[in-house]
Amino acid sequence: MMTATTRRERHRLATADEIKQVARRQMAAEGAAALSLRAIAREMEMTAPAIYRYFPSR
Repeated sequence: MMTATTRRERHRLATADEIKQVARRQMAAEGAAALSLRAIAREMEMTAPAIYRYFPSR
């Protein structure tokens, strides 16, 4: 059974997906060792701590 999602939930899921895409792109370009939360946040025009809100654990 499918559950209805609110606009807020859809936006949250879309943002989490975008964070993952940016991380994958940066990792492909720079390598895993160079991956940084701040760089991801900078590219997304967010603060680094704000990214933690989109994931249940680090």
